[in-house]
Amino acid sequence: MLTGFSVLLALGSAAGLLWVGLRAPAKLAVRTVDQGLLVLLVALAGGRAGYVAVNWGYFAAYPGEIGQVWLGGLSGVGAVYGFVLGLFLAARLGKENLGLLADRLLPLGMALGVSAWLAAWWDGSAYGVPAAGWFALPALDERGLWARRFPTQALGAVLTLILWAGLDWLQRLRSAVPGRAVALGLLLCGLLLFGLAFTRADPAPLWRGWRLEAWAALSLAALGLLGWGFVEIRAAILRRKNGL
Repeated sequence: MLTGFSVLLALGSAAGLLWVGLRAPAKLAVRTVDQGLLVLLVALAGGRAGYVAVNWGYFAAYPGEIGQVWLGGLSGVGAVYGFVLGLFLAARLGKENLGLLADRLLPLGMALGVSAWLAAWWDGSAYGVPAAGWFALPALDERGLWARRFPTQALGAVLTLILWAGLDWLQRLRSAVPGRAVALGLLLCGLLLFGLAFTRADPAPLWRGWRLEAWAALSLAALGLLGWGFVEIRAAILRRKNGL
């Protein structure tokens, strides 16, 4: 049975695949869409694996629900990690430069991120804390009850879209380096997920007073920072070799 969550996620995925297919060079359009499908599948598996791991107490009792992704239940950080793993696999299988492939598939990641936040809003997951200010928006909780809350899901969708616009501009610069935009995207996406984790009110396990999602988001930001450093060092070495 399809839910609003799965429909919105599917629409976002389809839009992202169409986007990367249209933006890719004509000779690489079909290949890029195929690679995008692989990355999507791995991202989906990563998102589900992260959610199952965090909620293992429940899934240990109901293991038959582990694969029922259409019912909802994905980890945003797990999906991003899956997306990164999918990029490595696609680059390896296609014998392509990882940075160039990641740049081509960046719009897919952003479309997936925006649709995931909107799907969470529709589904009543990742909702914000109760709020009464002008900024509060109605949102469902896991019991199906509406309340005015901090707009965590809407803010996540808007900030993800703004993040993609900035990274897209960065890619279009003449000084753009393959992989730089994606590494920065990982860093900023991790920081975004980290910040929004402290506005969420949905039940979640804690460690040292923080939600597990917050710790995982920090690790994602650290991975992006390492990737950015690697890209910049490699670019500097190549410039030196070329005498630039």
